Parts: sequence; C-alpha cells; structure tokens
Amino acid sequence: MSERAKNRHWNSAAAILRMVFPDSAEPEKLRVYRVWEIWPKVVGAANARGAQPTKFRNGKLFVTVFHPALMQELQFVKGRIRKRLNHYIGADLISQIYFVRGSVRSDDLPLQPVPQRTLPEFRDVVIPPLENPQVKAAFASLLAAHRRRVAKIQSGE
Repeated sequence: MSERAKNRHWNSAAAILRMVFPDSAEPEKLRVYRVWEIWPKVVGAANARGAQPTKFRNGKLFVTVFHPALMQELQFVKGRIRKRLNHYIGADLISQIYFVRGSVRSDDLPLQPVPQRTLPEFRDVVIPPLENPQVKAAFASLLAAHRRRVAKIQSGE
C-alpha cells in the first residue's frame, strides 16, 4: 500500500498550487510564463539584451526596452513576435505586446562572441585595378607613404 493511500491528508503538488493560487492554477494559464525562457530565442540574443518581458496581465505582455531605437525596431515586428511567442507557448495567450522604456538587466544572458574578420597583412595590400591613372597614382603614393611610416616605426627610429 502506498504512503498516499495510508494518509488521506496528503495532497498533490497540483492540488496545493490550486489552493495557493486559485486564479492561476490552470496549467493553460501557467504556460505563459515560458515567455521569459523563450524570449531570447524569439527575438534574438542581441535584442534580448536590450529588451526583456517584465509582466503579463490579461493577455497583455509588457516588455521593458533599454533604448528608444530598439523599441521602434521591435514595434515594426511586434505582430511576428507575438505569433512566435504564442507558437512556442502552444496557445494563443498573448493578445497584445506593449513596449515600455526602462532599464534592463542583461546579466543572465550569455554574450555572443563577435566574429573577427581576418585582414591581410598591410605589406600584402595591393591597389585594385583602377581606370583613372590619377586616382591610381594617388592610391599608390598613399600606400607607399604608409609603408614607409610603418617601416620607420618597426625599425625604432
């Protein structure tokens, strides 16, 4: 015989949650809180560092945004963000998204490394084919002067 069958006073975790949070005990309503988990995936890591969901009430998701330019950018794709959030949640719980200006904590989000471009050594730089001989001569002169300056610095003069 199980412990639960022996003691009828024990309640399941779901029953306790229903007692503590009678308005939010439905699993359907609790799904919306996945927004905080999936936000970086939906808007991208860079946007998630500057804009984060702060509260959800009556179908409205409030998102605090760090910079007005980012707020405007997010306004343009607000409908797409709402659709993607509802898709990942698995229900149409978010009816509107409101962006508000404020400070954002981005400590929890991992920084993405910036891809580094590899440039050729300066001594390997050549002037591309140019039709205008005056422009070609100006670039050649500029490149030669820069090479002399770099050589002077490297020799310690």
